[in-house]
Amino acid sequence: MHLHSREVWLDIPPETEMLFSGEGDFVVCPRWHDGTPSTIRHWQLRNLVSFGCSEEDVYTVHGTSIMLYRLNSMDYPPRRTVVADLAFHASSMTYGQGYLAAGGQSAELEVYMLHGTSTAESLLRGATEGSVNNALHVAPSTSGQTHLYVCNNDSTVKVYSLPSMSRVTNVRCHVPVNYTSASPDRSMLCMVGDCHATMLYRATPSGYQLLATFPDASDSGMSCAWAPGGTCLAAAFQDGTIAVRDHRSSSLVHKYKLQSAGRCVKFSPGPLDLLAFTEHEECAHVVDVRRLDVMQHLCVAKGGVPGSGGLVPGACPPDISGLDFSPSGRRLVVGSEEGMVSWEVDTFKRRAFPSGQLV
Repeated sequence: MHLHSREVWLDIPPETEMLFSGEGDFVVCPRWHDGTPSTIRHWQLRNLVSFGCSEEDVYTVHGTSIMLYRLNSMDYPPRRTVVADLAFHASSMTYGQGYLAAGGQSAELEVYMLHGTSTAESLLRGATEGSVNNALHVAPSTSGQTHLYVCNNDSTVKVYSLPSMSRVTNVRCHVPVNYTSASPDRSMLCMVGDCHATMLYRATPSGYQLLATFPDASDSGMSCAWAPGGTCLAAAFQDGTIAVRDHRSSSLVHKYKLQSAGRCVKFSPGPLDLLAFTEHEECAHVVDVRRLDVMQHLCVAKGGVPGSGGLVPGACPPDISGLDFSPSGRRLVVGSEEGMVSWEVDTFKRRAFPSGQLV
């Protein structure tokens, strides 16, 4: 399938309601979950929502705690469990491969190994060198070990081996790093930071080397992600740009321009071929990676979701704290300071259509 570069401006209406674009009903059955707020400590850092290893368990930060919210249809309100009490207010958090990690604005870092879903064994309660830990990412490495990538405002990504927490390497960048993501085959890192580009690094026996720089936007990058097939990557920028690239040819496949800052971007597990991204407040979007011009717009405001009690006159739009797909891809969750909204992915419709070459 040959894909041409296209740019689309999203004119998102101000009404707080569920909006569908053409065929873009990829996620259905929106549900508001009472009592599931997130706490946002940094106005730009919004990757604070992670599914655990099940379709129901979602981790986020509330106050100085890492919370587990069990979004089970049988529980109302959802069960809430404090998994870890932090010594700081977290500006970044992630779950992956059975590990939880949280970072703070003065280089604080706490890392836990989970036994089950809510019993956390502390691996580190301390700090890295540097300043703000902007983002955290957990992924397997080429050696078969699990690595924790710590993106810091000192223009480095510090890489640790889990569970030992021994330092593997430092990846040096020319700007503060706001997010990094390891490719599915572990051979590359995509990275965004306080510049206008998406950066691509290749893993080598001695560390990571800069491979390519893609000038995608006019302001800082805030989030990036790889498609499950490893050929496509996406990045979100402060100026509202969402850039989708095929790293094999360095070509820009598609570009979206949001009405506010892009904050978080993630692909669904294969073969569902969905790309989701959030704005600064209230709005999230889901794109069909097979076509890219077919999109669904989602409202995250409590009053805009059926069953949430209706709109509150004069209420401010909620700040979005992050999003994630469940491990199977059957659910999408978007978090905010008000609480979480979940949708069911229409997996039958997605699997009934052959996946494209892009992912």
